Amino acid sequence: MAAYTGVHGEYQSGAADPITVNLSGATSVNDLLVLGLQTDVTVASISDSGMTTGGWTERVSQLSGASGRTLHMYDAIVTVGGATPSVTVDFTVTPGTNATFIGIYAFSGLDTTPLWSGRTNDQASPGTGTDAVTTGTTTSGNGFISIGFHFNQSASSPTRTAGTGYTLLFDFDFAAVIGGLSQYLVDTGSPRASTMTTSVNDEYLSAVVNYQPTAAADVLLGQAAL
Repeated sequence: MAAYTGVHGEYQSGAADPITVNLSGATSVNDLLVLGLQTDVTVASISDSGMTTGGWTERVSQLSGASGRTLHMYDAIVTVGGATPSVTVDFTVTPGTNATFIGIYAFSGLDTTPLWSGRTNDQASPGTGTDAVTTGTTTSGNGFISIGFHFNQSASSPTRTAGTGYTLLFDFDFAAVIGGLSQYLVDTGSPRASTMTTSVNDEYLSAVVNYQPTAAADVLLGQAAL
């Protein structure tokens, strides 16, 4: 059974342009790279250290009315594997202090021409109960992989756990990445929502994108990130 790669990178806080994020290990050809980004300025471009040739595609762009920050999700396919890679985000102007957070994750065993659908949600006060943070229902069928990013607007660093049916891939200060197999709920026949439980009741930006596994491989997300 194929597993997600477990290679990731992160950037948090600060004010710089551009921002380069180094991943924690090497990627392989046909890995799917998923990047989540929160910032208070406009993204000009996404580039990398030569591991992709097809460029980066923006899947989600969401405005947060309360804070003026935006959440973005991008993806790309690795065409040149090997040495530890990096990804660079350029902005039109330098972001403000404590405004920009970036998380990147690499997955193996997924379709390199992914079918996808994005769901976003800006929750002013989601609460701290189980599954309080949610992106709403997804639209994919059984077997799709749901990848979600959640960014905290609070100055208080919360603790987070993945919601029902999801695995916490990695967590860094103000943000976290979750993943899980998309499953239809037996009682409603509706696709499962991407959810998270948090210890801080404050505004959140959250998004989820669904990717289709390859026909030849199952993808397992129920293990700890490397």
